[in-house]
Amino acid sequence: MDSPGASKTASTQLHPLLTGGAVSSPVTKAPEVRAAKPGRFTEQRRARFAAQTANLAATS
Repeated sequence: MDSPGASKTASTQLHPLLTGGAVSSPVTKAPEVRAAKPGRFTEQRRARFAAQTANLAATS
């Protein structure tokens, strides 16, 4: 049984790897995902963790 709002064509679409890349309708290209610099990512993670733990200390 299809979920509410599911289109009939979506339930019959095969994966492009099985069809040699052929698709039944136009496909939008996925945007490029740019990775964060490791040092900057670490800074952001540490800041987020510090903010979360500071909030916990204030509520307990």
